[in-house]
Amino acid sequence: MRDENLIDVEDAAPPIFKALGNPKRLQLLLHIQANQSARVKDLLQAVGGAQSTLSQHLDILVGAGLLARSAAGFVLVPDALSPALDVLLILDEPVAAPVASAS
Repeated sequence: MRDENLIDVEDAAPPIFKALGNPKRLQLLLHIQANQSARVKDLLQAVGGAQSTLSQHLDILVGAGLLARSAAGFVLVPDALSPALDVLLILDEPVAAPVASAS
């Protein structure tokens, strides 16, 4: 039976896993979390790289619903990681073991 509180994996999983699947984006999230918010200039100093690459990373994080743009810069979306945890819980559910073929 499907838990109605869980998100639809098909819709949510790709952008969340894409966003969390890159070490630079994880570094950005951790920096923003530690500082409550961050401007692009601050993020460039913290993680390095080209501004165009940083902008692409930030767009992916915003598109996945993990970050939001604000007057103070970029901020974490409250409870944004809870959908990611829902996806991980679904994927962690036990599945039937494959049946061994008789040789």
